[in-house]
Amino acid sequence: MDAGTAVVRAYLMLTSDDGPRLVATGGYTFTLVRDGDSWRIASLTLRLDSAA
Repeated sequence: MDAGTAVVRAYLMLTSDDGPRLVATGGYTFTLVRDGDSWRIASLTLRLDSAA
């Protein structure tokens, strides 16, 4: 990785509307690339774990 690339990770927890029930957990991984004065998403990966 260089100064024009960044990796960002975010976690997720999906719950149900019909009661306090966990449906899924997982995370996103974004790879960002520098484009002048801004950052753009080069790739996005979603990883889901089993919740039950």
